[in-house]
Amino acid sequence: MTGALLTIDSPGLEVIVPVVLLMIAVLPFLGQATRQQVAGLVALPLALTAGLGYVKYTMDSRNDASRAALTASTPAQARIEPITAPGNAYTSSQTCRACHPSEYKSWHNSYHRTMTQLARIAPLAKRATQIDAISERRAAAGLLGQLRGTSEHTRMLMDGVEIVKELETRADVEIYVQTGSVRVAETPDRAQEISDLVEMGRSIKFDIDHIAIDELAGRMPYMRTDDLTAACWCPTDGHLQPAELAAAYHKVGRDHGVRYETNCPVTGVLLEGNKAFGVQTPKGEFHSPVVVNAAGPWSYLVAGLTGTTLPTAALGHVYLTTQPHPDHPVDRLSPGFRNRHQRIYGRPENGGLLVGIYSEDCPKHDMSTLPVDFDMSAMKARRDDIHLAMLIDAAQQRFPWLDERTPMHITTGIMTFTPDGLPFCGQLPDHEGLYYCTGFSGHGIVQSPAIGVIMSELILDGQSTYDIASIEADRYWDVPGFLERAEIQQRCHTMQGSYYGRVEGKTAADKENGK
Repeated sequence: MTGALLTIDSPGLEVIVPVVLLMIAVLPFLGQATRQQVAGLVALPLALTAGLGYVKYTMDSRNDASRAALTASTPAQARIEPITAPGNAYTSSQTCRACHPSEYKSWHNSYHRTMTQLARIAPLAKRATQIDAISERRAAAGLLGQLRGTSEHTRMLMDGVEIVKELETRADVEIYVQTGSVRVAETPDRAQEISDLVEMGRSIKFDIDHIAIDELAGRMPYMRTDDLTAACWCPTDGHLQPAELAAAYHKVGRDHGVRYETNCPVTGVLLEGNKAFGVQTPKGEFHSPVVVNAAGPWSYLVAGLTGTTLPTAALGHVYLTTQPHPDHPVDRLSPGFRNRHQRIYGRPENGGLLVGIYSEDCPKHDMSTLPVDFDMSAMKARRDDIHLAMLIDAAQQRFPWLDERTPMHITTGIMTFTPDGLPFCGQLPDHEGLYYCTGFSGHGIVQSPAIGVIMSELILDGQSTYDIASIEADRYWDVPGFLERAEIQQRCHTMQGSYYGRVEGKTAADKENGK
């Protein structure tokens, strides 16, 4: 982004990579642990992986001197200066759009818009203390929408909320913020999607209903609603606070005698025939009848230590968080939202609005190219300029007051995607005692409570009380095309691009045709 300085502040790999070893540290305890203890021990590294795997980029504008130099070096025809109005208000492109729709569309859909404008993100220096405090605590969005495309997945998340509430009591900390959530629709197909979800939710006695657009406008006055055709309301939804959740898992585990090893990378998986019995590390061998690969973006590399090709890919993701806006306040208990047509989601965050996007294009990451002392602050965010522009553009369609001039914090990081957007949980046929718990496609934090239960059941009983056919680790075992890393990465990339874009349930055309 021309005229913008992107820097990265993160704990670095020396904090992130050791998450791989958190499960290793507790391996000796699994054989003797109770079901409840095993659930907690498995859920902890999963949550930490999803949270700490999320690293952040901090966006700041140039200072006045830098900007003056930039302007002087910019060709006159590319110097796009704002039109001022009384009170120094900014007249955005949306003002021009009303009278010049065709010119606006032609300009707005071009890369020229992004690459020639002077970036004017409000300086972070003036709010460094506030923003830094936020960024150190937040690693993932944590949006928890319990209603999913199937009743079983919905049940998992509903149960997860109850597990978190019990965890809150044990750790004496607020983890789950119940705000309610909405899904909105602009098209007939999306309206049908919402109707199908409401019908499915009611069938399993989930608290969900349609909500009138005028009522929605009253709940979320900062959101554009005049183009919406349908919406639904889930009052029991909310979001998890990732830092508090990870800390609570850690505390409860420690209270049960768990020992955590950090700065201790896995260099090999110990095998006796096809049976895993521990791992090799610089600190020596750790032996256990059970090994769990919950390494997030690095999980396919850990799998590779055993000669196994794991069909996961590390893909970039970005979201923004605005500062509180004087004209568009966002209450702490304002609803979370999903706007699948615009591919965005969001929730309230510290008086501002958090908005993320599942774009059709996102960065691909080869985790094997990162050195062991990798530090995110050393990265250069070159490609993220265009991805940020895509996010702001999509967000502006739903929140017209939000544009490139809005004071905001940018968070970007790495998700572990699978070809179908669902995780891998359980064993693979090639190795006994080696379990996989990875590939959560951006939802590891919110799924961790129920997944902890599922993994404990698989380890202790060999089966789960949930129907886990859709998330079993071996579902791609014999599928052609999943032995080459490039093919796996492309399929996962395609899935990420359609994650919000695809319509779930029946389309409006299906309904008209009686399907």
